[in-house]
Amino acid sequence: MNTEIAIKRDLDRSDRQTILLSLHVDYWEKIISGEKKYEYRFVFPREKTRAYIYVPGKVKAIKGYIDLEKPIQGD
Repeated sequence: MNTEIAIKRDLDRSDRQTILLSLHVDYWEKIISGEKKYEYRFVFPREKTRAYIYVPGKVKAIKGYIDLEKPIQGD
């Protein structure tokens, strides 16, 4: 099954907005290991979101997805 079809099927079942989020391989590995728990962005959807993680550089692939709740907003 190619990625495009898998993403479409997930969209059909999800109540979340879907985005593609680019993360460097170092940060992706820290998220997987549990070392990194927060991601800071200037612009981000204000509702529940499913973020498919694209790892650029040598990897150049979608490595997984993360279901995120509403963001914590601050100054």
